[in-house]
Amino acid sequence: MTADLSIRHAVEKDLEALLELYTHLAEGNAPYRLAQARETFARFLRYEGSAIVLGETEELPVASCTVVVVPNLTRGCKPYALIENGDPSVLSWLWIWQSRARFRDASCLETRLLQGHALERVTRS
Repeated sequence: MTADLSIRHAVEKDLEALLELYTHLAEGNAPYRLAQARETFARFLRYEGSAIVLGETEELPVASCTVVVVPNLTRGCKPYALIENGDPSVLSWLWIWQSRARFRDASCLETRLLQGHALERVTRS
């Protein structure tokens, strides 16, 4: 039986769990200093319109994507959203579409999915 997946925005207390999740999702990730990670995460949380969206089962993060809403001076000043997905799993793809709905409220002109994996099954679509 699969546990239910809940989706929420990451908050300050989630940093260590996120870093642990990223060790599994981003093999070969560049090393970081914890102080540097804390400052980067705090700066990100202050960036209006953006979020790290967590997928959790049993209160443990199992998937993550980063969404940045970018202001835009063209197209009637409608912003656009960038979603960076570090996990090519089916689970991640299923809930990433659910998380998109959370950013429709920003009246985004478009949403672009960024994917760092060069896996054939991911890049073919």
